[in-house]
Amino acid sequence: MVTLGFTPAQALTTIMTVSDYTNSFVLQEQSVIGPPSEAEQAARPNLPTLLAALRDTGGYREPDEAYAHGLRVLVAGTEAVLKMGLVAGTEQVPATPFVKRNSGG
Repeated sequence: MVTLGFTPAQALTTIMTVSDYTNSFVLQEQSVIGPPSEAEQAARPNLPTLLAALRDTGGYREPDEAYAHGLRVLVAGTEAVLKMGLVAGTEQVPATPFVKRNSGG
């Protein structure tokens, strides 16, 4: 990875991040999820976007496709960080249009 432009810190952090993602995904796959709680059911009417997504997907995601999607997102993010020249642990990541930042007020 260093020969591709990563600093040693970026390479290690990236490897650890992909490993953490993979381990977490596998653990989630193995978990058993029961029916929605009363609180979850009561909150649904207030979450129209979530309801639309559940309708569109049937509430199911194909595990291999879901894992591949997450990995593509990690790779794209890593590529963007590498292009910006940010070093793991020292950067101030700029705000993106997708992330709402608390203005402190």
